[in-house]
Amino acid sequence: MSQNLNFDNVIRFAPTATGILFFVIFLLFKLYKGRGRDCDLYSLMVVGFTGSSVPTGCLLVYAAFDSTAMEKLSDAPTYIAFAGLAILYIAVMSIKEKL
Repeated sequence: MSQNLNFDNVIRFAPTATGILFFVIFLLFKLYKGRGRDCDLYSLMVVGFTGSSVPTGCLLVYAAFDSTAMEKLSDAPTYIAFAGLAILYIAVMSIKEKL
């Protein structure tokens, strides 16, 4: 039984896969550099969550150039909301840094 590889399937599974991939790469990099003791769970989780947002971000950028891409996503408003939250977070952190 093969599943159709469409936008919905990719956006559902790719964030988890890339989150785990970033998590493992970061951990291996720290261990390789000999700084495994400096690597705490918080840092690993931040890298994992950041990595999980990469596919969604790429898809939203692609959707800016191909208007039919958003129509293919069943949860498009959710992805747009998370992108908006990320932009607001970056704005707040930038302002906080300058104060």
